[in-house]
Amino acid sequence: MPETYDLLARHNIAYCIFHLSGIHSPIQVTADFTYVRLHGPGGKYQGSYTDAALRKWAERIAKWRRELKAIYADPRIAKTIDYVKAYKPAQFDGAETRDVTFPVGPSNLTLKGQQFLSSFSFPNFYFHAATAHGILRHNGVEIGKRDFLGVR
Repeated sequence: MPETYDLLARHNIAYCIFHLSGIHSPIQVTADFTYVRLHGPGGKYQGSYTDAALRKWAERIAKWRRELKAIYADPRIAKTIDYVKAYKPAQFDGAETRDVTFPVGPSNLTLKGQQFLSSFSFPNFYFHAATAHGILRHNGVEIGKRDFLGVR
């Protein structure tokens, strides 16, 4: 495999580092960025990683943050950005007064667009962003308020 890693490195192509239900790739960085997929220890998208395993990943990621240009952990981010970019501003005209129906447990809830955004979407987003930020810091990733705010 060293010749494969060399080929990837010559072309600045990231080797995908992964873990899936006890099967893991070598931890090999071949570009000025890296790509990591953690699918879960109990099967694809099943189970929770132990604190020790998360600490180990946090240490690696902290090291890579100092050494690399970027760390990519999920291709769905790029797909989501493309999806959002496909919308035109005119499609949002009047959205604040439109009904938005979404599942809440076993039933559905309907709110007006403005209420959905301010009472559900924003709090949900900031809860998850703040929680992820706290977990990263707790596990040793050198990340601060400026990272949370998107300012470097």
